[in-house]
This record gives sequence, C-alpha cells and structure tokens, in this order.
Amino acid sequence: MKIERFQQNFVDISDVKQKQLRNRERNGKLKGNTVQESVSLSSEGVNVELQIKEQVALKKVDSEKVDQIKQAIASGDYSVDVHKISDSIIKEILGL
Repeated sequence: MKIERFQQNFVDISDVKQKQLRNRERNGKLKGNTVQESVSLSSEGVNVELQIKEQVALKKVDSEKVDQIKQAIASGDYSVDVHKISDSIIKEILGL
C-alpha cells in the first residue's frame, strides 16, 4: 500500500469551504463575509415550542421552602435520605 496514493485523494477542506462560499455568493445568500440563512419551524415544531414555554411557566418555585432548606443546610440540620433519593432515581429511569 502506498501512502502517496492516499494523499492524492485527500481534499483540502479550505478549498471546499471556498467553493461553498462562492456558490452562496452567486446565489445571493452571501453578502460581504456574512452568510444569510433562514430557518422555519413546522406546525409541529411550533406546538412543541409552545408546550415547552407553558411547562416552564407552570413551574413555580416555593421560595419559602427554599429558604427553609437553605437555613437547615447552614445550621447543619439538613438530613438527606439516600434511600428515598435512590428509589426516586430508579423509578424515574424505569418510568414507574
């Protein structure tokens, strides 16, 4: 096996990139050094986005509970039930 043969088939990435930029410039998608591209979401994608925003809006933080936990941690009174946490993790993974 000759290494020279492999090197002959090697394509320089910068040459490919330059060709892509020239093609985009010819097609009017390139202005100066900036590439102009657009993206549109399908109706299903828009619905998913709305559902995510709704879920984020529904999640409210109980600041009073957070303050209680912070105080317990600071005073050294906060205890962690590792069995409860591990059971919850396993249930989440298994979808129970």
